[in-house]
Amino acid sequence: MGPHRRPHMADVVLLDYHQVAMRLGVSHGTIAKWVVGIRNAPKNFPKPVPLGGKLKRIRSDHFDAWINNLGTGDENIALSDVVQKRGPGRPRKIAVTKNK
Repeated sequence: MGPHRRPHMADVVLLDYHQVAMRLGVSHGTIAKWVVGIRNAPKNFPKPVPLGGKLKRIRSDHFDAWINNLGTGDENIALSDVVQKRGPGRPRKIAVTKNK
């Protein structure tokens, strides 16, 4: 076969949401929300491969290509624009002691 043959699925590395999240510095829940559409995913984020039931994985070659294309051409954004750090959240409750 020539150099442009389509890779066989046995040759493809599949990433779970935890692995993708670790590479991006976000939670696996964020990745899951991007995939199902609860939260807007970054432009051209790779579609997961369904493996049966609810099990889905993201192809590493598609993910790596997406990362490499950030900041080029139509996708003129940086990885830091994709991964937005949230604020500290709700302040902690403090215990109030009564003076008697």
